[in-house]
Amino acid sequence: MKILAFDAATTCCSVACWFDGNILASSELLEERKQSEKLISMIVDTMVRADFTFASLSVIAVTYGPGSFTGVRIGLAAARGLAMASNLPLEGVTTLEALAAAPSLRESENRIICASIDARRNQIYGQLFDENRVPLSTPFVDTVVNVPRRIAEVSDKNITVLLVGSGSTLVAPILHETTWKHHISACKPHPEATVIAKLVGNRGYKAVPGESLAPFYLRQAVV
Repeated sequence: MKILAFDAATTCCSVACWFDGNILASSELLEERKQSEKLISMIVDTMVRADFTFASLSVIAVTYGPGSFTGVRIGLAAARGLAMASNLPLEGVTTLEALAAAPSLRESENRIICASIDARRNQIYGQLFDENRVPLSTPFVDTVVNVPRRIAEVSDKNITVLLVGSGSTLVAPILHETTWKHHISACKPHPEATVIAKLVGNRGYKAVPGESLAPFYLRQAVV
């Protein structure tokens, strides 16, 4: 199975090509607001390095939110266009699922995972998972001070909270104040296409060409 995976939903843009358990090529751009300019060229370059063609692909995988409203739209528009033009199935992964899947099994062992994205205005997009990446909560948008209460609803203070994502540096001081044991993951603070590709490769996908995928925002855009 060959997978083209990419993410443009937050402050980073990344692309990966996966074949039967291995990442053959990947690329990443850390410049914010460059997704619309760089994403397609990154996809083409990464596919060339992996010796992939659209005819050889099994599925296109993409993040569909939550995150930057513009970034989510750019990523989805590119994925839909490529999927329709190539008659390929489209598989979606939330940014929070991608973040939660990034830590190693050793780092997440016996811990609750709090995946979070800085949503500005002292808020985060977040979701809680157990060490096996099974969701313990639905995705939420909330002020940072409410995160300990949300964790308390699914756990107790005997378990360490593993923080992953760009919201981690906002959540960590609040957990410190409320005496929750916590650790900030060594993983990158943004979704990675390599992780998205592995996630879809391991779990499979729905073989429905041109499947519609809607953006997942959690809150309305502020004009």
